[in-house]
Order: sequence, then structure tokens, then C-alpha cells
Amino acid sequence: MFGMSKKIAILGASRGFGRALSLEAAGASKSELLLVSRKQELLTSLKLDVENLGSRASVLCSDFNVKVDQEEVLRVLSDFKPDKVIYCAGGGPHGPYASKKWEDHQWAYNVTFIFAARVLHFCLKNQSFVKQFVAIGSSVCEQSADINAASYSAAKHALLGLHKTVSIEEPTFDFRLFSPSYMDTDMLPPSAPVRLEKKVSSPKAVAMELLYWLEQPGYKNAHMPLSDI
Repeated sequence: MFGMSKKIAILGASRGFGRALSLEAAGASKSELLLVSRKQELLTSLKLDVENLGSRASVLCSDFNVKVDQEEVLRVLSDFKPDKVIYCAGGGPHGPYASKKWEDHQWAYNVTFIFAARVLHFCLKNQSFVKQFVAIGSSVCEQSADINAASYSAAKHALLGLHKTVSIEEPTFDFRLFSPSYMDTDMLPPSAPVRLEKKVSSPKAVAMELLYWLEQPGYKNAHMPLSDI
């Protein structure tokens, strides 16, 4: 089913869930992928892995916290003309809110929400080729507190609010919000209690779930919160 997509852009592709999603997308279809993230060496490695799975890939190194880099991403998206855009980038400082530098919180807002919202705006303006935009939320903190992750939680709350509103304003455009629970990535601290409780999902399993869900037409404009897989 996923093979129906011809061109897929994955933003925040090189680590954690984004990397797992890129590999699953490459293996599930022989699509052309645009992979975007901050770390050039990780992108280079990912490109080779994707091509070994039979898909074509181009990469773009970009810091979503930097305005000039944001502009370049939008320019490349205009040239690439994806029919599906998946925004995986996110993160933030861990610890009491007041103990962290404002610049760290600003990074979390810019990368987790502001640029995601800007890419959505681009997609809505370019529906001649973009047919689906997918943002990655968080079933852990998009509707409730997440102690020691205030800026990340605030950004995920904002994503949920954006989805609720835009999906009503733009009913013909497929804007989906996919919200997994805790995943086994380097973003989750090694000492996190959920690791000891074994309530952590595999990024690969979550990526497979996402790709299957995206091909189901009955979920257009839907929000999918997930518990453990």
C-alpha cells in the first residue's frame, strides 16, 4: 500500500525515530526520498542504507533553528515536489524550566513547533503536489504536563492545537498528527523510569505503524495517539 507514494520528504531524518522511519519507508516502497537533518555524516550513512534498500535518496543538511537554513529547506522542497512530507524533528532541554538557558528553550520551540508550522504552511500553499503533511506529536506530553521537559511539552501542545484548528479550516488537505509514546531513542534519558518499567517502544515498530496508518484513507486529517507498541 505504501508504494503509492512517489516522493517523500522526511524532516529530522538521521537519528532515532526519523532514521527508523526513513529505513522503513525505503524498504516498504521504491520511492524517492528527500532526507533532511542537522548531521551531515549521519545523513551520508543513511543515504547509503536507503539506497541499499532499493529507494533513491537525496539529502540536505539543515539546522531548523536557523532562519537561512529554513529558507533553504523550503526552496529544496519546492524543487523536489514531494507528495508526502513527514516532520519528525523535535527535542528540548531536560531539567527544571528555570534552570535552563533561554536559548535552549528557544531551540525547542523553533525546532519542535515553529518550523513544523512553517512547513505545514508551505504544504497548504502547494497542494498542487503536496497531498499529505504528517507531524509527530507525543501522547506523553501533548495534553498533559511532562516534568523536566516543559518547553518540549509546550511545543507538542502547540502542534496539537494547530492540528485541531487547521484540519477544520482545510478539510480537503490531509494533515495528520501521529503521537507515539516513549521510544527507545537517545532523546529518552538512560535513567528514565519508563526504561526500567519496560514501557518503551521500538522506533522500528512505531515507524511501521505510522506508515501503515498513512495509507488508510479513512483517517484523513486524523490524530493518532499511541500507547506502547
